[in-house]
Amino acid sequence: MTKNKILDFDNAPDEFYDPKPSEGVQAPLSTGEQVNVSLICAKNIDPEPIDWIWEGYLAKGKLHIIAGKPASGKTTIAIELAAIISRGGNFPDGSISPDGHILFWSTEDSISDVLIPRLMAAGANMERIHFVDKFSQNDISRPFDPSKDMLELEKSAKRVGKASLLVLDPIVTAVKGDSHNNSDTRKGLQPIVDFAHQSGCAVLGVTHFTKGTAGGDPLERITGSLAFGALTRMALIAAKPDEIGEENNKRILTRAKSSFGPDGDGFYYVIENQSLADGKITTGKITWLGEAKGSAKHLLSLTETPPLMKKTAIHDAIEFLREALNDGPIEANEIFARSEINEISRPTLNRAKDKLGVESKRLNGSDKWYWVMPDINKF
Repeated sequence: MTKNKILDFDNAPDEFYDPKPSEGVQAPLSTGEQVNVSLICAKNIDPEPIDWIWEGYLAKGKLHIIAGKPASGKTTIAIELAAIISRGGNFPDGSISPDGHILFWSTEDSISDVLIPRLMAAGANMERIHFVDKFSQNDISRPFDPSKDMLELEKSAKRVGKASLLVLDPIVTAVKGDSHNNSDTRKGLQPIVDFAHQSGCAVLGVTHFTKGTAGGDPLERITGSLAFGALTRMALIAAKPDEIGEENNKRILTRAKSSFGPDGDGFYYVIENQSLADGKITTGKITWLGEAKGSAKHLLSLTETPPLMKKTAIHDAIEFLREALNDGPIEANEIFARSEINEISRPTLNRAKDKLGVESKRLNGSDKWYWVMPDINKF
C-alpha cells in the first residue's frame, strides 16, 4: 500500500511552484521595489461638522438624489433650490442660503423654452447659472459624459467661480451600462461622488420612482439599482396627489434617507402657473405652504392611492365572514353551510375567523355554537 505523502513546502523543488500567478492575484514584486499602504491614526484626524447649504437637506461636497413619480415637480424643485442658492435667498424653513454659482446638466428638457423660463420664474440670479454643454478636445466636440468628464468639469467650474450646486437631470444617464446593475451603477456614480468631495460642491441628481411600487419603502422605490440609494447621502422624495383638484393640490417634499441626521418630515408645496414676457410664456413656479411632519412612507401615503389588494382565497373568506356576521351572530353550522356554497374551504374559513377575531360562543343558554364578531365597527 502506498502511503500518503506529506508535502514539505519549505524543501519543495522550485518546479513545484507555478511561476504564473492566478488571475486576480498580484505577481511577486521585483527585488528592490518599495511598496506601502499608508495608515492614518484616528488620533491625528480632527472631527469636522457637516458643511450645510441648507441644513438638513443640502450638504456641500455630498451626493443627493431627488426622486418621485412623473409630474411630481422634481425638476421644478431642483430649479427652485438652484434659484435660491444663486441669489442667496430663503429656503422653505426661512433659513438664508449662502450664495454661489450653479451648474446645470439636463438631457431631458430644453434650455431655452423650459429651464430658462422656470429659472426666471423662480427668481434666479441668471449670472450665476451655468449650463454644462459639450466636452471638447483638440477642436473635436462631443456631448458631456458625467462618467468621463467630471475632472474637466471641475476645472471649468473654477473659472466661473465657486460652484455650490450641480444638478444632473436625470442622473441615470451618468451610468454607462445597466443602471439596474449594482456594479455598473457604482462605477458610473463614483466620478460624481469624487467631484462633489474634491470640489466641495453639492450634487443633486434627479430620477424617478419605479412603476407599481406604491406603498413600498421610499428608498427602494428609486428606479434602477439599489446603489443609487446606497451611494447618495441624502435622498429627497417629491410626491403629488394621485388626483389633483382645487381642494387637493398640495404636494410634498420629504427625506427618505439622510446620512447626516433625521429623515422624514419636509414641506408642502404647490406648482403654480406664472406668465413671463408679457404673457407670451407660461411656466411653473414652486410656492411653499409650510412644514410636513411624519415619516417619508407616511407622507407619501397621503398622496397615493394604495394598489388594489390582490384577491386570494383568504381575502374572499374574510369578506364573506364580514358580510355574513354584519347583522349579528350566526350558528356555526349555518356558517359552514354557506361557506361551502361559496366554495370556501374549512381551513381557509378558520384562518379568516382568526384574522377577524371572530369568537365561538353559546348564546342564551343554547347548546349550539354561534360565531360572533367581537366588534363590527372595529373592522
